[in-house]
This record gives sequence, structure tokens and C-alpha cells, in this order.
Amino acid sequence: EDLASAVQVAREAGLSEDSEELRVALAAVTLDERRTAAKSRLSSASLGVSGPSSVCPAEVDELQAAIFEGEAADLMDGILNDARRQLKKQWRLQAARQHLDEECAGADMDRLAAAISEAEEAGLDSDDILREPKALLASWRQKAAIRNTLVAAAKAKSVDALRAAIDQATEAGLSPEEVSAARAALEQNLKEEAVRGSLAQAITSSEMTQLRAAIFEGEGAGLPHLELEAAREALLQAEQLAARKTAAKDVLDAAVQSRSSEQLQAAIAEAIELGFSDEDLAVA
Repeated sequence: EDLASAVQVAREAGLSEDSEELRVALAAVTLDERRTAAKSRLSSASLGVSGPSSVCPAEVDELQAAIFEGEAADLMDGILNDARRQLKKQWRLQAARQHLDEECAGADMDRLAAAISEAEEAGLDSDDILREPKALLASWRQKAAIRNTLVAAAKAKSVDALRAAIDQATEAGLSPEEVSAARAALEQNLKEEAVRGSLAQAITSSEMTQLRAAIFEGEGAGLPHLELEAAREALLQAEQLAARKTAAKDVLDAAVQSRSSEQLQAAIAEAIELGFSDEDLAVA
């Protein structure tokens, strides 16, 4: 301002515009004005990105342009270096925000977690910016845990665990495709439980037709050999008992026909041992 006033005084005193003194003074005035304008622009641009996590591209571009103008106006390095550090921080914030948006649109839980950490380290700690990515990451982690629970329940062949895991998966929004394997495992386990019940009833009854049906059903359900062994053993015993009863009935009929008291007594004793009913023994 003092320099500009001095130039005005020189002009009023009649100093020629072509004089070396006035040209130097005018150049100094122009440079001073440029520096003043550059400093003002730099100050305004710095305030525009002064927020702790500002990532407005237009404001960052303005700061960069203000730095270029300040460099052209030969501002002091102290002023420019502060602005350069601020610009570098904004570039880092922009890169972190872009990376965060990209990973939110992806499907990789670990990459999203890394992007959130990167954003926080860069100073992008605004709740408005990080709330959604963090919620998304929490949702992904919950779903991953539920998927592991589904697999574990299927391996354990636990009906109760499978039902609980399927309900949890449905509530968490897992797709039908992601739950289909667990539903199939539940259906298979329920079928196996029903078959085991039929096997137990058949073994208790010792009835050959029921045993054969239960064994056939168990084989169809894919039960392991050891789980069918007891029913097969019970069927073998029932078949052997039936064969002995058939033979004993033939012996009893023959003894009745022979009218041999000794043969009849022996036949009756065997029939009683094999569990013949009073009706079966009535012929003797």
C-alpha cells in the first residue's frame, strides 16, 4: 500500500512512465498485488478444506490451484509448505474414500476391513462417512459366522442345531441358496431319525415283515452299516425261530399221527419251548 502511494506521488510529480525508476516501482506494485491476491486465495482455499475429513473434490482442486498461484507469485515457503501439507492430506483422504467406496461395492470382508482401517488412519473418521461401511462389515461378519454355524451343525447332524442355525440365517438375510445345503441336511437328519425309530420298533416287535421293511428303509436313508446291524441280527433270529417253529409244527403233526406217547410228549415240550400258543397245541 505504501509502495502504491509512492508511485502515485511520483506520477503526480511528473515522473515519466518510461522512466526506469517508475517501471521498477510499478513492477514491484504488481508483484505485491499478485502476492496479496495469491495469499488471500490460498487462505480461503485452506479454510475450504479445513474440516477433519473433508473430501470435496472441488475444494481440493481449488487448494491445488491456489498453491500454483502462490508459487507463481513467489510466496514464502512457510505459507506454501503449510498448504502443500494440507493438500497432501486431502489427496490421502480422497484415495481412502475412493478405496472405501470400492470395497463397499465389493464382497470381500477382509478388504473392506482394511479399507476402513486405512480411512481411519488417513483421518477420514467422520461418523457420517464410516457408519455405513462399518455396519456393512458387521453384517458381513455376522453372516460369515452364521455360515460357519450352518456347516458345523450339518457336520454334527444335530436336528436342533440345524433348525436354530437355519432360523438365524433366515433372520440375518442369507440367500436361499446359502441355506439350501443346511435345509437338505436337516431333511436328511429328520428322515434318519424317523428310520431309527422304525428300526427300534421293529427290533422290539421281532416281526419279520416289519424288520425287513425297516432295514430296507434304513438302507434307502443311507444309515451306516453298524446302525442296521442290530436289526439284521434280530431278523436273522426271527427267521431262525420261524424255521424252528415250522419244523416243530411238522414234528408235532407227525407225533399226533403216530399216536406215540413218547414222540408226542417230546414234540409238545419243544413246541412249548418255542412259544406255541394254546391254540397251536390243541391238536395234540
